[in-house]
Amino acid sequence: MFSIFIEQQMELWRNKGSLFFIVLFPTLLVFILGTMLSNLDNPDETVVHFQLGYVIDTNDPAVTTTAEAIINQFVDVEQISFTRGNDLGAARQQLAAEELGAVVVFRSPFAVEILEGRSIAQNRAVRAIFEGVTRLYGTLTVVQAAASAPPAAAGAGTAAPGAAAAASLSTAEPPAATGAAGTAAPAATNPLEALAGAAAASRVEEQTYGVSRTMIDYYAITMIVMMFLMGSATSAASQIYQSRKDGTLRRLLASPISRVSIYLQTLAANIPVNILQVGIVMLASTLFLGAHYAATWQLNVLLFTTLFAAGFATSAIFLALGIFIRFSPWPLFMPVMWVLLFLSGSFSKEIYVPGLTELMPPRIIQNAAFELTLFGHTQPALNVLLVSLGLITLSAVVGSALFRRKEVAW
Repeated sequence: MFSIFIEQQMELWRNKGSLFFIVLFPTLLVFILGTMLSNLDNPDETVVHFQLGYVIDTNDPAVTTTAEAIINQFVDVEQISFTRGNDLGAARQQLAAEELGAVVVFRSPFAVEILEGRSIAQNRAVRAIFEGVTRLYGTLTVVQAAASAPPAAAGAGTAAPGAAAAASLSTAEPPAATGAAGTAAPAATNPLEALAGAAAASRVEEQTYGVSRTMIDYYAITMIVMMFLMGSATSAASQIYQSRKDGTLRRLLASPISRVSIYLQTLAANIPVNILQVGIVMLASTLFLGAHYAATWQLNVLLFTTLFAAGFATSAIFLALGIFIRFSPWPLFMPVMWVLLFLSGSFSKEIYVPGLTELMPPRIIQNAAFELTLFGHTQPALNVLLVSLGLITLSAVVGSALFRRKEVAW
């Protein structure tokens, strides 16, 4: 009953080239990329010091006071230095000459615009800082307005203080954004003074997931997805072609084994390969290269199952496509897979095409794996798992029907 499955597994283990690409090559690839290339991949490099400029482009005293109060909060931060400029044009020239990393412009009504420099990492950091500052400003403005609002009467009585605050909050205007970062409507007084009493005490608690990760974790997941798209897909697509080429398919069709059984056993022969591809990379990178993946063994089991199911679904789809192929599928599918991985951002996370990249299957699978390993979010991984199981079932049914009815022994 399982003679075809057993024969294909024996043939796999006799083929030294296949063993190299299934067992040793993935581990070597993860090791090389995780150790050597991690030093060259610096889109988010550490910024030692920010040399920033700021311009108050308004005569509004409230905005000026608030802007100066914000800048003063960074006086004791050694990594950031601010230089005030009175002329926006001169600040732009300093920015172009790379004398400043970025320029922060304060305008009225209170709004912040960031003129970005050449460093992508520094621009991201500056945007993050001032988006946080402006959101805090808007929050304090709303809280201050709610605290100073008079109690509202309800019917014959007087509303509770909490109701008055809620009413003020519900009618408050939302912050208006401009430029790279925006903020709230103008306030009569400086709301940052509300922070004066709490400035000395830290209100931030560091939360960790109990796992310290290295670049190996990220490269390993990416490599697993790349391997089953470029390896499992093309290998499955070439199974029927290879059987035709060496005459095995004609002999099988002449045997008493049904066509459906032949097809399903051929499909099942891909199960061990996909298990090995995922398992060897995860096991070797954990034991020898310091990878950690998810925080618990249960989540790692889910990660393994999800990646295996996605790989096997890829094999099932391309095995069905292989029924129609009369030549070696490698030249046909490899360029397609490279383009697919490129548009998915698998080769570089800086590659992103809005409206397209987020729909690419490799991107969806990788994001689900990262959500699981970094944050313990299981829903994206479960979604990928369920879709993969559905694709496996659909491909098996459609492929079996096509293989049973179509002339496949050319």
